[in-house]
Amino acid sequence: MRHTRKCLFILVLTALSLALAIPVFGQAPIPPTTAGGGPPGPGTQTAPAGTVRGGALMPDDVFTPISQGYDLIRDGKYEAARNEFGKAVKADRFNPFALNNMAVLEER
Repeated sequence: MRHTRKCLFILVLTALSLALAIPVFGQAPIPPTTAGGGPPGPGTQTAPAGTVRGGALMPDDVFTPISQGYDLIRDGKYEAARNEFGKAVKADRFNPFALNNMAVLEER
């Protein structure tokens, strides 16, 4: 009975580990880059100046225009705030904060 519980525990732990690791194996490999400090070695790529390297989960910043829109509303500049929320909607057309604030500004 004890060995059955140990085996079941090990089996569940292994299955959980594999379930968490499988999405990692499905990702595309990251191309080699230089880490900013040393000279590039053979087979490495350097990014042009001003290029931000990283993941492509969210290519455009959505929350900066939303934050600026809140500041503009606080100052009473509703048309400028509408433009900022419009930028956020263009970057992420399903963002609930941007859509809600655009609707409130349209109502006013």
